Amino acid sequence: MNAHEILDLPDIVQPDNFSCGAASSMSVGTWFSVGPDTLEEWKEALGTNVQKSTNPQAIATYLRSLGLQVEERHGMTIEDLRSCTQRGSPAIVCCQDYMSAMSPKEEFDYGHYLTVCAVIGTTPNRFVVCQDSSEDNITRGSDSIQAPGKILVREADWERDWHDVDEFGNIYDHYGIIVSSLRQPFFGSVLAVKSLEGFPVKAKGEPCQQGETEASDGCIPASD
Repeated sequence: MNAHEILDLPDIVQPDNFSCGAASSMSVGTWFSVGPDTLEEWKEALGTNVQKSTNPQAIATYLRSLGLQVEERHGMTIEDLRSCTQRGSPAIVCCQDYMSAMSPKEEFDYGHYLTVCAVIGTTPNRFVVCQDSSEDNITRGSDSIQAPGKILVREADWERDWHDVDEFGNIYDHYGIIVSSLRQPFFGSVLAVKSLEGFPVKAKGEPCQQGETEASDGCIPASD
């Protein structure tokens, strides 16, 4: 069996329900060896706050200022994400994966950021491999696709949630912030895994869908 190559982005955990954009940006910056050393510094640089979370434009602008090559694209496909990660470019995406237990200080229903590390499988059983900054206490008991660490998101769930809106009403539909090094070719750490055990699709105890099989941490693609 060929190994799945997954960009090994570091796990930056958000301590609250609004810092996912800063955590995703820090994960990417750390992978490319640029940017501040602490999440608080990233939040300050990006203007992240509980009222508005993090604007996608702030992420793109700041990553460019750190010397990275940044491409913003609307109307992307899952195969576009696969191509990006295969050439060593993670993609930060915003999705309307909104939870019920959120802060009353929020000025609008902002969503969540995930960083794409790989795409595996073929349609209709493709899975998007993401680095997620969420903690268990943020998502426990909700119907969110969020989970801590690296996760697999089903194709149908990904397509459903891959849209968001900012505080100005700008729509981000199938939008991605694709990040590369100007020192091409550049690859940070890459995981080569033959089994996706430990990369659960959904929380343990929930039923697997067609094309999946039960593993110790939940469901994984049946081919693994």
